[in-house]
Amino acid sequence: MKKLLILLLLGFYSTGAFAQMNKVLTASTYLTRYFQDNKNVDELISARDALEGTKDHDKSKNNAKTYLYWGKVYYELSMQEDKALSDGALKTAFDAFQKCGELDSKGKYKQEVGTSLALMTNAFYNQGSQAYQAKDYATAYSNFRQVLDINDINNKKAKVASVDTTTMLAAAYSAHKGGMVDEAVGLYNALVEMKYEDAAVYQSLASLYREKGETEKANETLQVGRELFPDSKALVIDELNILLKEGKQDEAIAKMEEAVKLDPENETLYFALGAAYDSQKKYDQAQTAYQSALDLNPEYFDPYYNLGAIFYNQAAEKTKEMNELDLNDQTNYDRLKKESDDLFVKALPFFEKALNLKEDQSTLIALKEIYARQGNNDKYKEMDDKIKAFGK
Repeated sequence: MKKLLILLLLGFYSTGAFAQMNKVLTASTYLTRYFQDNKNVDELISARDALEGTKDHDKSKNNAKTYLYWGKVYYELSMQEDKALSDGALKTAFDAFQKCGELDSKGKYKQEVGTSLALMTNAFYNQGSQAYQAKDYATAYSNFRQVLDINDINNKKAKVASVDTTTMLAAAYSAHKGGMVDEAVGLYNALVEMKYEDAAVYQSLASLYREKGETEKANETLQVGRELFPDSKALVIDELNILLKEGKQDEAIAKMEEAVKLDPENETLYFALGAAYDSQKKYDQAQTAYQSALDLNPEYFDPYYNLGAIFYNQAAEKTKEMNELDLNDQTNYDRLKKESDDLFVKALPFFEKALNLKEDQSTLIALKEIYARQGNNDKYKEMDDKIKAFGK
């Protein structure tokens, strides 16, 4: 009787000590069946359920093997199409493999964990790419950040300092688009320190500094980028916009001319150059630039409108001078009137072409004025009716 009692006590102790680890072994069995049975998801769910509670129980929570199987099972769950199974599973697997590595003092599972983390790098990157394409930038950033964390772990183990700049850039773009400014600035700066060969990094970092109100840092970043990438039209245009905003027209024109040389087939750049000349009343240069834009794109509304506006505005100035003359100064009145009328004539075909491309209210107003001065009542009424229709 005493012997039987001892055996029962041993059996009870065994159950208390090893029941949780038996759950891990059960999960292992189900996972094996999952692979043997053509990845039958029911077996995988059974493996997941078998692990329940093993990370919390005193008898299993400090055992590396527990976390090895949590990692293996949840990695497979992350691959399932059913979102109820896959959501969050990859992160759970990553955390489990990390914990396994921490507890595996003898390195028993080192190779398995290393292989699994390598597989997870691809999985996290793919999930990040999918989230980015879906414009879920917060999730994309989180996944790319996990890839970088895994690389850091592997680098420390291998005692190397390699950097995955592709993933770092993807994480930076995700953070930027997701409104995580500080995270994006940190990543862009890391790439800048490595002299990463992409002008967009400098452009993006400068724009974030400007967003943060750190204008000096923004300008310094652009300057460094321009020195490294002298042929980058994007950086030239950014510099141009800053100069225009600061009222530095001459410098802006110089930058615009530089941009045109870098991209001579870009009609937008020619239009911008024309607008810069226009703002300084350098009308001959402006006309040449606008015409270059139209040579590249004959259906470009803006250069037509601005060419019309060049002559229209000069005509309006002549009209103002004419109205300010002494009533007895008929000679100058006639001269200015002729000059004004001639300028309106020059403006007319450009506005008419612009109107053919787009029915714009400002164009209609200009044409109405010109037709009125020319006594073309039918066209005047047509423009007037269209202007009234805009207000309805």
